[in-house]
Amino acid sequence: MSGMRDASSYLGHPFIANRHVVITSGIRRIYAEVERAVAMGRRSVAFEGPSNHGKTWTSKATQKTWISQHSEPVFWFTTKTSLDPKKCNPEAAVWANILRAVGFPSYAKMRVDQRFDSVLLRIRSACRASGTDRALMIIDEANGLLPEHLYFLKDLRNVLEGEDDSIDSGAPGSITLVYVLFGSEKMGDLNADLVNEGETTLHGRFFIHRESFCGLCCKEDLLELLAEMDNGAVLGHPLGSGVSTTQYFFPAAWQAGWRMEKEVDTLWRVMGQHFPENRDIDVGMGAATDVLKSFFEFLPQKDTPEFTGTEALWTEALRASKFVALVNNWRRS
Repeated sequence: MSGMRDASSYLGHPFIANRHVVITSGIRRIYAEVERAVAMGRRSVAFEGPSNHGKTWTSKATQKTWISQHSEPVFWFTTKTSLDPKKCNPEAAVWANILRAVGFPSYAKMRVDQRFDSVLLRIRSACRASGTDRALMIIDEANGLLPEHLYFLKDLRNVLEGEDDSIDSGAPGSITLVYVLFGSEKMGDLNADLVNEGETTLHGRFFIHRESFCGLCCKEDLLELLAEMDNGAVLGHPLGSGVSTTQYFFPAAWQAGWRMEKEVDTLWRVMGQHFPENRDIDVGMGAATDVLKSFFEFLPQKDTPEFTGTEALWTEALRASKFVALVNNWRRS
């Protein structure tokens, strides 16, 4: 096998196409917080952090991990497509995403009561099928929700918990719906607006339990990400081949014993140069993975048994990526 040099080989790799979610210790910490919140009987938990720090990545990983470890159904949706009013009607886009999350391809101009009944039916049916009385709804970019969406979600949970008729002979009628919200720091602004406008009910239902969210905060976090690139059992491509991401793009160097995790000191140093000395390094997952994608795109042509990363090569990959723009955007936010 030779280094992957053509565009189709590059773009078709699951890591490049964002189809592989690397579950780092930071993501596991967030997941543990979700489990703890559910075990304590909380009805919602919100995670808030800077842009491009892996919130979407983490929300999908949380859904995937929960499904693998628990019987309760999990519904996931994002408001991301609704954040640009020039591209779409924000309110309509959120409704479409909510309905899509529970299995409807389109809301097809449903009336509000039709939307409510449709979502209610799908959640009850999913709980009936799994024989459980609890479900999770994970909301990415929750800062894009409007008060009318929050009222919809609040009422949905109230009706599910107030059901007194059995949804099936093997499942109880009352269903607990737990909301897990991921949003940027603008979610704090949304919460403040609700409080200022007297919407204390919504504040209490969704934003009482708020947790901070960060990206790669130390070299050990980066090491874990790089080690996953070397792990064919996790990111094997083609599926089932056991070929790691590192091996896929740098087969000659891989055969000679080179591994991505050996690059942690150099890469951390190169990324750290873009942070002031008096400020802690907090590299967003989006920024870090974009550097890796750039590295995999431009450097496999240098693949030889003697290949190793250098500060110059990592600097080249970083400059070709969106790293600086993403970091600067985070600082302005």
